[in-house]
Amino acid sequence: MGFFIIFIGLALLGENIGLYHVEIDFWSFWPILIIAFGLSLLSRGSWLSLLIALVVIALVITLVAISFYSNFDWFKEQGIRRVEAELISIPYLLGAKSALIKVKTGAGKLSIDGGGGGLVSGRFDSNFLKLETESRLKDGVQEVILETKGSWGTFRKKPRNDLDLSISSSLPVDLYLKTGAMKMEIDLTEIKARTVEIESGASSLRLALGDLAENSELRIKSGASAIDISVPSSVGARLELKGGLVTKSLKGFKEVGDGVYETDNYRTADKKTEIFLNIGVSSLRVSQD
Repeated sequence: MGFFIIFIGLALLGENIGLYHVEIDFWSFWPILIIAFGLSLLSRGSWLSLLIALVVIALVITLVAISFYSNFDWFKEQGIRRVEAELISIPYLLGAKSALIKVKTGAGKLSIDGGGGGLVSGRFDSNFLKLETESRLKDGVQEVILETKGSWGTFRKKPRNDLDLSISSSLPVDLYLKTGAMKMEIDLTEIKARTVEIESGASSLRLALGDLAENSELRIKSGASAIDISVPSSVGARLELKGGLVTKSLKGFKEVGDGVYETDNYRTADKKTEIFLNIGVSSLRVSQD
């Protein structure tokens, strides 16, 4: 039973940090509780009972392993293909006054900066995923969804998932990123980013905030991470930090409460940003340049 619980925990951990995707109904394993009860009775008997118990344990572990492996996306038939490049071009929709951009992807690399043509432009390179895009207008808000879909193949080649995006500075933007284990380079200095929300697994993140929006908000929820955030000197910043073991360097910030930090110009600055971090074992660097 102990080995089974450890096995389930490791499987869930691997999915949560984006190493793979597996679809398992864990409630289907409830018969193992009955097996465990039977094993506890067998363990009180002779050496033959102990031998039977060991055989049953081996059989259960084998069945569970087969169940997991048969659901791993990388064991499906398609295999990893050669790297294919796909250009991204999403134009403005007539009547759009602001934009909500959502990016959902797994492990790989993600870079975001300003400029480019249209509302969102860029390039996607992968040898095992396809990028699906959607753009719609509702109440003056253009919602753009970019989501990678597909399955891992065999390990004949190194899997690649690189997404490079440029976002226009013409409209105020709310940005939502949900990723797996990802290396991220995000430059918002030329983007009117009002809110930025990042949810990721084990990641490396370098993020430069801008001052094009009057007020902005940044929220990051991440596992084991290396995070580097720069704040322009023209913006007053307030930082709330929650998390596990965090090695931090907060240049230009002073502590004003339990896990709360502010820059010297937070109260007086015309433009302000609120930063909320909920991170696990991490290296954190935040500086006001």
